[in-house]
Amino acid sequence: MQLTIEAPSNDTLKKIAFGVTSYYLFRLALRFYFKYKRNQKQKSYPNDVVILHQFPSSKSKPSLSVPCLKLETWLRVSGLKYQNEYSYFDRSQQGQLPYITLNGEEYHDSQFIIEHLSKKFDKPFTFALSTTDQAIARGFFKLLEESFKWSMYYHRFMFGKASDIGMPYLVFKLFKPRLRKALSVQGYGRHTAEEVYHIGKQDLEALENFLNGKNYLFGDNISNEDVVLFCFVAQLIYFDKGPLRQFVVKFCPSLVRHFKKIKEEYWKEWRDVEL
Repeated sequence: MQLTIEAPSNDTLKKIAFGVTSYYLFRLALRFYFKYKRNQKQKSYPNDVVILHQFPSSKSKPSLSVPCLKLETWLRVSGLKYQNEYSYFDRSQQGQLPYITLNGEEYHDSQFIIEHLSKKFDKPFTFALSTTDQAIARGFFKLLEESFKWSMYYHRFMFGKASDIGMPYLVFKLFKPRLRKALSVQGYGRHTAEEVYHIGKQDLEALENFLNGKNYLFGDNISNEDVVLFCFVAQLIYFDKGPLRQFVVKFCPSLVRHFKKIKEEYWKEWRDVEL
């Protein structure tokens, strides 16, 4: 039996071409609109004040975006003047959130921003540590950003629901396929749930053992890596229901104490959560 595939009619082709063209024209118009709005707003920004562009979030709980939360927490710890600009769509030239505007210049990527501001405003934190501690700090930074993050995202986007984490349903549906693809590329999406949770618990246990009752990772002075650690633990405590949160609450008293200390000092407006 021979199958015959008919070519689409001219009317169908015209409709497809119109739809594709309209889509890209809309995206182009949106891009120019946000660029115009950004240029207009920049004229009113005060000098030497960091304008933090980030996703909208509740005042009573952390941002769901670790990079946004990390950058704003670091700004509070540093004492630098800043003001927030909230938007889902107004992105940096690289298409990222968060980003900052400072004295008319745009800077992207939360970690690059922290490094730039640390040097510009002489806020050393991690850079004030010994070279040995800086090396250890680098290891913990990568553990959180390149290992534990994916265990947390695995639970959140493979098994979680929008209602579990307080994310708008449409935003959750938009992010879920992208994060699942990223998890697969990273390799975490190819493991079983038990294997991924095992990796996440090992990461948490290493941090718990190193912190071991200290105020901060490297003693009595806060480092950039303390900020990163705080932000990930905040995600577990406020949003994620499952094995990783249960592990922190039951087996990581130093991590919980570390989180509470930074929360009470820099995020008093967050509602308390029962642990």
